[in-house]
Amino acid sequence: MDYYFINNDAVSLGGLNRRDGWIRYGLILTDGAMEYQEQFGQLSPGDIVLIYVKHLGVVAIGSVAGPWNDVADGSLVADGGSNDGTEHRIRVIWLKDFRDHPLSPEKLRLIIGWAPRQAVQRITKGLELIQGMVADLQRTLGREPPRRSE
Repeated sequence: MDYYFINNDAVSLGGLNRRDGWIRYGLILTDGAMEYQEQFGQLSPGDIVLIYVKHLGVVAIGSVAGPWNDVADGSLVADGGSNDGTEHRIRVIWLKDFRDHPLSPEKLRLIIGWAPRQAVQRITKGLELIQGMVADLQRTLGREPPRRSE
């Protein structure tokens, strides 16, 4: 199991708020260039994703529930639609919704020393702190914490 930041695509969508649709429908998605779609191929079921919104911070944490299968779906769920009428999706089980009180970029920098910049970014620096935070969430929810990566 790996841990990733997923950067919300608000900039390329002119500030549209996709994260609400993501959380409502239990998924993450992209409709951008192939380079962004292929980055989803890094994700595997059981991986933990932290949804990051530039200038706002972490708004949700979830567990990947299925693989990215490179199949576009024409039924749009993203707020604001897509570039070509399709979306590439990955199912997610949300563990925590922080939209009302995001973990700010400043606080994230204090906790792990950095904030994400890429669309899909594997967490290595500060990983143990993120793993501990997710394990605490799992215990609070009465679920078994994810096993730590070797």
